[in-house]
Amino acid sequence: MKIFIGGSISIKYLDYKIQAELDKIIKSNAEILVGDAFGIDRLVQNYCYKKSYKNVTVYTSNRLPRNNVGNFKVKYIAVTGLYGREFYTQKDIAMSNDCDCGIMICNGKSKGTFANIQRLKDYGKGCKIYGETDNV
Repeated sequence: MKIFIGGSISIKYLDYKIQAELDKIIKSNAEILVGDAFGIDRLVQNYCYKKSYKNVTVYTSNRLPRNNVGNFKVKYIAVTGLYGREFYTQKDIAMSNDCDCGIMICNGKSKGTFANIQRLKDYGKGCKIYGETDNV
């Protein structure tokens, strides 16, 4: 089982519900697919590192990930001719393709998180959503 975990870069902590969900994933030994951004990506990496959980793959569109807290396995997504949000969206598309399901942590504002939720839905993959979901 591969689980894509994503969310807003503006989120600063993992609440207890998300930590409990991560503990279930760790107990099941599912592979966590996570990006290399700040916010949720880094928080999930930190949590896995603190739990000594290594079944994590960090996806990056950069040659070197911006964040790889636990020296986790890296999957580089080669991107040419795109910049800004579209450049980084390519790694999200790859995680959406590679995963079996997703967990998205919303702040109610992140266009990227909403796009990931919609993409997972379009790909016929389940997605559990935490946080503010008024715009979903």
